Amino acid sequence: LLAVDFVAENLGSASEIVRVEAIGALVNLKAKNATSVLIEHLEKGQDIEATKNALLTLLDQKHLASVAAQLDKTSGKIKAAFVDLIAAKSGNEYFDKVLALTKSAAADEKSAAFNALKNVSTPENLDQLIQLLLSVSNETEITQTQLAVVAAAKGVETEKTEKGKLLT
Repeated sequence: LLAVDFVAENLGSASEIVRVEAIGALVNLKAKNATSVLIEHLEKGQDIEATKNALLTLLDQKHLASVAAQLDKTSGKIKAAFVDLIAAKSGNEYFDKVLALTKSAAADEKSAAFNALKNVSTPENLDQLIQLLLSVSNETEITQTQLAVVAAAKGVETEKTEKGKLLT
């Protein structure tokens, strides 16, 4: 317990090297129990990549609620990191939150949202994705939305017939 407390205190260090090492040590010492501490650390905006990578090893699709809750509290690169976590774990129950971020004025958030769409889309989201596809003009956004449409349509039986929404 003393080691865990000491390591957790080092997340507040002025040295980036010390903080990054503390992140790794927390993962090793507390495993999944380090998740809430690491989410709080990520929310502060320090060591975004190291913290995100640590959380990727700890989180699974069933435990994304605490990550998704941060979407309303954060902005910019920090919010983008939380979107990346949701996408990496195929958090399709958060599709609406990710879709809303495709209209964000913040470039980091918008880019992360478009990149995440293909991982969080389901067949129920096809109509929304097609509407989004019709409304975007940026080449990268078009490509990412197309990938999301394809991912969402996979395995939908009606899409294999002429009655499908998409032409195959």
